[in-house]
Amino acid sequence: MEHGSLFAARALLLDLSAAWLAGFGAWCAAWATSGYGLLWLRRRVRRSPQTPGRTVRSRAVNFGLSCWIVAGLLTAFEFYFAAAVDRTDSMNITNVSQRWFKRHIEPQLKDLVITSSVVRRYRDPREITRTAGPGQRRLLFMGDSFTFGHGVPRMEDRFSDVAGRALERASQDRWICANLSHPGGDLFWVEETLQKLFSGGYQVDAVVYTLCLNDIEFFKPGQQRFYDELESQKPRFFLIRDTYFLNNVYFRSRLFTRPEIRDYFAYVHDYYHGPPWEGMSRELARMHRLCSVRGVELRVAVFPFLHNLGSDYPFDDVHQLIVDFCRARDLPVLDLAPVLKPHAGEGLTVNPFDAHPNERAHHIVGEAIRDAWERDFLSRIEPAP
Repeated sequence: MEHGSLFAARALLLDLSAAWLAGFGAWCAAWATSGYGLLWLRRRVRRSPQTPGRTVRSRAVNFGLSCWIVAGLLTAFEFYFAAAVDRTDSMNITNVSQRWFKRHIEPQLKDLVITSSVVRRYRDPREITRTAGPGQRRLLFMGDSFTFGHGVPRMEDRFSDVAGRALERASQDRWICANLSHPGGDLFWVEETLQKLFSGGYQVDAVVYTLCLNDIEFFKPGQQRFYDELESQKPRFFLIRDTYFLNNVYFRSRLFTRPEIRDYFAYVHDYYHGPPWEGMSRELARMHRLCSVRGVELRVAVFPFLHNLGSDYPFDDVHQLIVDFCRARDLPVLDLAPVLKPHAGEGLTVNPFDAHPNERAHHIVGEAIRDAWERDFLSRIEPAP
């Protein structure tokens, strides 16, 4: 909402913590007082006799005024980010992004209590009960932040909800659909959650697993250390830790200086031509078997990276690798790159700092899933009387 309405800005201001408001008020008072003091000193220096010491004092006061002006600009930027910037970033690491999640997402979250010790938080309009209704079958959309709807404030705008509404309508509610995904939920998380659901007696008839290409990174040994190091580098100085603008600048600069971030997509591409792909393909085959022995149909939708999607998309070979693997094992797969490529110029990401799919991309994908698979799902139910 960088250029949002006055009403939205007012809502952001009301969401600011008492600590931030108190700190910002104190900072503004100190800034105004120091400015008055510097102007008073400058007038006094100008009225003093012309001596070598006066020149030194004059330069010191002018330097102080220059710093005061810079501080004023930073104060204005801080107020703007606090009052008008409501957006996410790809890693949800800045205070601005985390506030967005707190405002838009946390009120939508529910707890799925699978066992007394296993709870999954999920984002869906309806409760996921242990069984569906009489004569109903359940389809789960599972995956990471792409499926979760990172950066998309309304649940109904996600591809899972677009495709799910169409299937429920076409089947006269004999299929019910739910989104059970998690930001950062990789293939291990999806398989573990399915195992818990099965052992807990939850009804699952079909699963659409949205495979994002960076799901492979945790099959690279030591990858978790990068995120642990990033977590350890969170600022401790209050002017960076508790602000919005300076906090944003800090993390942008930190990420830019790390080669793991600058060359991230080259690393991911290489993973698919080495041991990480061997591990990921084994895990995917294992999850397929886990579902098959329980009569649950697993389907895979392969999501492309959207920021560099186009005619020279560098991950075409990776998509083909995944598609060939799935087809060789009779695992239904839908490659979303050809679906999204014709729309690459329409702006499919949430914002320039967040490469997750926006509402337009979700809508295109939801319709593609409906067109590709709805007939198959409808064939799994008895005709209506």
